[in-house]
Amino acid sequence: MIYRVLLFCFFFLFSGSVNARASDVLGNLRFGWMPMANYNLINDPVGPTNDGVHFMPLSAVIIYNNILRDARLFGNIYYDSYSVSAASQHIAQDVTEFGVNASYQWMFRVTRVFKPYLGVGLGYAVENFKNRYNTTSDGLFLNTTYPNRSVQAFNAVVNASSEWQLSPNWNIGVHLQFEQPIAGGLTAIRAGIYITY
Repeated sequence: MIYRVLLFCFFFLFSGSVNARASDVLGNLRFGWMPMANYNLINDPVGPTNDGVHFMPLSAVIIYNNILRDARLFGNIYYDSYSVSAASQHIAQDVTEFGVNASYQWMFRVTRVFKPYLGVGLGYAVENFKNRYNTTSDGLFLNTTYPNRSVQAFNAVVNASSEWQLSPNWNIGVHLQFEQPIAGGLTAIRAGIYITY
């Protein structure tokens, strides 16, 4: 009988500990949406391209707070689609990109109300480039077409964020990020506003 009581107590305490840990993890997690303005430089192996400056609405944010007192994890999942136009010696193309970034951010307590985060991390993106061509020097006629290509790129990520609490459950923030491909892919500068719950 005593063993059954001890076993019951063990499972009760263990399940409570697991529930407490799960509650802590969920309490530190926040999810949100982050529309972004992008400046993309396409590293095309055939030749130069026009810069891709555009708006990217499909971008989600995942934040895990309290890794340390002033540190957190900042994650971003996004889908991007845009086109760059042709010009003399510049290659037109339709670009789609699906990517994931994760960075480790440190808080810097500049003032009581301004506490920006600076972060470094890694990203992975699948990038597709279709309908590639350039035109004659006068821009009136098709000159050369090129095959579609696809790139799987790993990126080095550097970013900065700052955020403010709207209510006990809602935060709003601004985010600036630079992504440099380690091999191939797109160089990107992204600026966005995010809201998290």
